[in-house]
Amino acid sequence: MTNTTELREAWLDKVAGEMLPIIGVFARDFEKSTHEPFRFPTVKVSCGWPHKGGMAKKRVRGECWDTSASAGNYAEIFISPVESDADEVAHILAHELVHALLGTAVGHRKPFPQIVKAMGLQGKPTATYADVNAPFWDWARPIVEAAGEYPHAVLDGTSGKKKSKTYLIKSACPECDYTVRITQKHIDAAGHPACPACSDYDSGYIVPMTAQD
Repeated sequence: MTNTTELREAWLDKVAGEMLPIIGVFARDFEKSTHEPFRFPTVKVSCGWPHKGGMAKKRVRGECWDTSASAGNYAEIFISPVESDADEVAHILAHELVHALLGTAVGHRKPFPQIVKAMGLQGKPTATYADVNAPFWDWARPIVEAAGEYPHAVLDGTSGKKKSKTYLIKSACPECDYTVRITQKHIDAAGHPACPACSDYDSGYIVPMTAQD
């Protein structure tokens, strides 16, 4: 595929705009299971970090914010900047569009699982995907091919960040200079340990160790 849009947001808006009415058709069969008709909110899609979990081991790949959270009454969708493959972005976007259609209060409860399955997505409702043979591509492939390559390069959220260090504190015996190093977390929880060389637990003679510079 070649690029047919210059900006990633333009790509996302184009794909979302063509997907949403089709998703609405799939959803209509399940509308009676809800207390109110599905809405078709104005959707804005951007590339951006989710509010949490963006760099977790099982990272959040997309996120939808309800219209109630938007001063402009938009359903706001964010696609993680870790994602750069057009196919991957497409099925993530489709998942989030269902949230936009139902309202985020529904979460992954009914009728969300039924709709994403009808759309051809695979996997658990909380982590859908679409492999090359997924029925999802029967209707989504022409949309993605028309949009072209997703104009975005992967953003490595760990680059340039120093790894946090665990500092060990020296704890020494005031009588024999026996030393160990322990974390502040363990000191806060249980205090400095007793010196194993000088303490006599049978007689109850305990020599507590203390912090040393």
